Amino acid sequence: MQSYFPKTLNSFSGFVRLAQILRTFTFCGELLRINGGARDSWIEPQECRSFYICRDAWLLTLPSVGFRQEYLDTLYRYAKFQYECGNYSGAAEYLYFFRVLVPSTDRNALNSLWGKLASEILMQNWEAAMEDLTRLRETIDNNSVSSPLQSLQQRTWLIHWSLFVFFNHPKGRDNIIELFLYQPQYLNAIQTMCPHILRYLTTAVITNKDVRKRRQVLKDLVKVIQQESYTYKDPITEFVECLYVNFDFDSAQKKLRECESVLVNDFFLVACLEDFIENARLFIFETFCRIHQCISIGMLADKLNMTPEEAERWIVNLIRNARLDAKIDSKLGHVVMGNNAISPYQQVIEKTKSLSFRSQLLAMNIEKKQAHSNRNEVSNARPARHPRASRAAPSQPATF
Repeated sequence: MQSYFPKTLNSFSGFVRLAQILRTFTFCGELLRINGGARDSWIEPQECRSFYICRDAWLLTLPSVGFRQEYLDTLYRYAKFQYECGNYSGAAEYLYFFRVLVPSTDRNALNSLWGKLASEILMQNWEAAMEDLTRLRETIDNNSVSSPLQSLQQRTWLIHWSLFVFFNHPKGRDNIIELFLYQPQYLNAIQTMCPHILRYLTTAVITNKDVRKRRQVLKDLVKVIQQESYTYKDPITEFVECLYVNFDFDSAQKKLRECESVLVNDFFLVACLEDFIENARLFIFETFCRIHQCISIGMLADKLNMTPEEAERWIVNLIRNARLDAKIDSKLGHVVMGNNAISPYQQVIEKTKSLSFRSQLLAMNIEKKQAHSNRNEVSNARPARHPRASRAAPSQPATF
């Protein structure tokens, strides 16, 4: 493969040859992507790795063979042209080449990351899109050149674009909780610029499959919903507020009915309808059972918006799946709750298990502030320079 690579790129013919090589890389990469996952594929995994290693190693040697900056600009414009023509696979491949070749300080580096993410989303390559989302987030968080307002704007766009990935990736609902709820910079962006994102965060928490994690996360989510209740409300957030703040089961039941229509008409949440209704009913039931020791199945069915027969079958399934410590008295039509008091030792563990994470977060914030103050001291110690006109930041990442 090395014999096909041009030794110098100081001529137009060299650039044409480069374009041909990149097109070959794109075709081979697409061929590997199509055949690599097939059961009867004639392409071995080792051959795929060898191809990508050879490609990346050659790309990294380009700056030492007379590669010009205008070639990169042309490559970026060509990738954008492919994107506008609807060739998203070609655009993603060329933008990958562009990202490998340019430094992070290039004027088109950030826009190329947005374009790569958009291409993967449009092709529904959710694994690649998740990797691009993580890379873009790291670039935005580590960018010390942008002003706080520009960083806030970039994070706001990232929050909105990430919904495509989080609600289609298998681990997306866990990642959305970690990013939106436990990263202060992004939680601040949600509270400042886009409180309507709380709808999607709340849905992700309610439909989370990890029961222990869900209970702990709910406590933190309720605090955020209470703080932002004066700026944003919808049936989904109001359902949580009615159930865990006001303990108003009748209002929670009404809000649950409204949640169904909201989920059906929401592009991102329509696939979560069944999980949401199932878990919401479980939340109502668990909260109701903490207050009452003996519950009538008829009254419980009314609270859950179900018939008595459906409610009884639903409770039986919960008991069978070891999700509920209770017994059913069929003669009286009652559910008798078991005694599952939490030991003091377990209570201490629940209250202190987040201290390690919060301590690490506090240490990271202190280190960032110290590094920022050190940079300011160094910049103040340098002699003054003539001011230069600064390039205006794009109003949105869609400038790709």
